[in-house]
Amino acid sequence: MKDVPGIPRIWIALFTGLILAAGLLALVLFQKRPSLESSVSQAQPGISRGANPASALSGTSGAADAARRAAIAAQGALKHKGINAADLYRNAAALYAQLTDKEKALLRRPRKELSADEAAALYAKLQPIMDLLRAARAANYFDWGAGPMTPASDIGARFQMERNLSTMALWESDYRFQDDPAGAVSDLAALEAMGRDGVDSMLGLMVMDSNHGSIVNLLAQNAGSLGSAAGADLSELLSAASVQQSFQGGLNAEAAMAQAMMDDYNNPATRGQSFVQSLVKQNGVTPPANAEVQWVTQTEQALANSLQEPNAQFQQWWSQQLSQASTMPFANQILPSLDGVRTKTQASLVQNAMLQAGIALVQNDQAAFQTILDPTTGQPFIYVQTTNGFQLGSTMQVGGKPVTMTFASPLAK
Repeated sequence: MKDVPGIPRIWIALFTGLILAAGLLALVLFQKRPSLESSVSQAQPGISRGANPASALSGTSGAADAARRAAIAAQGALKHKGINAADLYRNAAALYAQLTDKEKALLRRPRKELSADEAAALYAKLQPIMDLLRAARAANYFDWGAGPMTPASDIGARFQMERNLSTMALWESDYRFQDDPAGAVSDLAALEAMGRDGVDSMLGLMVMDSNHGSIVNLLAQNAGSLGSAAGADLSELLSAASVQQSFQGGLNAEAAMAQAMMDDYNNPATRGQSFVQSLVKQNGVTPPANAEVQWVTQTEQALANSLQEPNAQFQQWWSQQLSQASTMPFANQILPSLDGVRTKTQASLVQNAMLQAGIALVQNDQAAFQTILDPTTGQPFIYVQTTNGFQLGSTMQVGGKPVTMTFASPLAK
């Protein structure tokens, strides 16, 4: 990361990704102040496409900030009832920690490399952990109980916990596919629920996208065994609406967190206890300009609603935003990374449709295959016969490579 004149490195790191000390604040804000996002949008209209940053933010700092703070304070604390999914995930992590180092290492190896007895014993030992993930899927609410001063070590531990449980659940589901495909799909849906629960920032969104890709690939490997019994869970896993909701939630949470932190800093009544003020005291730096932070958060909110736009239309608008950001040091460091998040989420939508198309071909349903279209082109996916099956592809690229998916079932088209 390059230093930018006038914008210390610490502020760029703070608002890019929310990876460390402030990464979970958005979750608390959304749970204790559920209409924060609407409060922001009512106090400050979103940036119109092509709007000038200065004109879009003129007249928004005084009365609008006071109105926003009043709207947030009026919400009070949200009192939850029932079971907290986060408690179940913590309990699952505690059981995972009791596995031996050898057992944890086996989870990182393909199931077929283990002997039958070894794999069966490991699968049995994982069931109490999976029972907690299954229960968390049906929990009443989700609250990590984090705050703006949550230690970075706690945040890192949370994401490490999710990675561990993800590795474990993928291995367990792969084993279960042998005799109980419907149960395996249900367990993958429980894993997906954990990922969606964790989308409280851009970092959470990226973790979920990565997790989802692993889930979809495992489903593709077992496409031939996916029957009607897995229908409801499979539909939930491949829901385009859920992908879009997670994308919107991650970006809106990120925008709300940044705006709320600046509001706390700008409010004389809360400045002394604000997270921004703590960084000012500890590092002797100056925060970015209020107007620039507001412009970035509003752009994030606009981006959150862009997923279904035609790519040409989006790219035209995004080029305008990047051009405007180039005149603002802080914004110029933040915006270029956001397009990649959108691209990966689009790839998830493509993968979902691609899996559905592949299942149709495995089931010899050519008519259904022709109706399941690539979201990025509006055309059927590209079909390539392989030695052991077939591959579907899209013209969409991520990291310079086209999005593809391989299916093991041999099929002559």
